[in-house]
Amino acid sequence: MLKDYSDWLIVSDIDGTLNNKLRRTPKVNTKAIDTFVHQNKGNFTLASARSVPSMRPHYKKLPDVKIPAIILNGAGIYDYEKEEMVWFNSIKESAIEIVRDAMKKYSFLEIGVFAADMIYLVRPRIMSEVMMLIDRLPFRRLRTID
Repeated sequence: MLKDYSDWLIVSDIDGTLNNKLRRTPKVNTKAIDTFVHQNKGNFTLASARSVPSMRPHYKKLPDVKIPAIILNGAGIYDYEKEEMVWFNSIKESAIEIVRDAMKKYSFLEIGVFAADMIYLVRPRIMSEVMMLIDRLPFRRLRTID
């Protein structure tokens, strides 16, 4: 029996939740989303720490999803249908000072600054650059957060 879930919204993380360890969405998950959205009239979207371009291929593979996605650990909501940021909350000046202090205290710390069209890697090491290359994301290396 079909149910009407038109007033429900299911939001899923991608990595290790919707996708498997190989960064692929199992068919059982795609089928469940398809059933929920099409047969039961539910609403579905994604939430992730990922940036706009990193989330795009995962979002576009979903079966007819129209709800904007939550990106950058909740710092933004992006509408992939209209290709526009619906809402964004950037880091405050007081938090920037905390980051500066942490960088002084921990010399091994890497920082990723996610802007609308570029990712700035401050003191990058291997893993951050590998992730940028795997996802084909635009990035620049910086020595300081300033």
